[in-house]
Amino acid sequence: MMPKPVYIICAQSGSQDSETKLVSLFDICERLEVQETVQRTATAEGESPKQQIVMDTISLYIVATWMKLPDDDAEIEYEHQFVLHFPGPESREVTVGAATGVYFNNDRLPTNRYLLRARMRPFSHAGILRIESRIRPVGSEEWFSQEYPVLIAHSQAEEQLDAQHVNAGITNQQG
Repeated sequence: MMPKPVYIICAQSGSQDSETKLVSLFDICERLEVQETVQRTATAEGESPKQQIVMDTISLYIVATWMKLPDDDAEIEYEHQFVLHFPGPESREVTVGAATGVYFNNDRLPTNRYLLRARMRPFSHAGILRIESRIRPVGSEEWFSQEYPVLIAHSQAEEQLDAQHVNAGITNQQG
């Protein structure tokens, strides 16, 4: 037998109580709107405006929980990983938050909870970000997993920066 996936969820922020270990999540993510801002800087007369794409970093707070089943052996050691599957033509995947030495041996609390705070650069492609929580006995080849999908959508805003303010080190952002 294997531990059972209970849930996986993603939010933009969260916290864990230091005494009770209870988790609170804020702004559950089902869709992330990634804003690309194209800044056009005025230049000397006769030159083309300079362009720069600026995107904010994204913070995610991910929680995955697995539960021991009655027939599971409490002596089996497991390993856990979070894997982020990024959208786009290259379909890149990144393993983060790996843990070994995981046991399901507490009968009073038969669940194990895994937390990941991820701060990442914006996504270069729209699509589905798949967040995977996976677990397996140490030494096994086969992973058991649960996934959480987040829709990544892009939008674009333009800012015209006044050359005088840019040269003075001041950016006046108007929307």
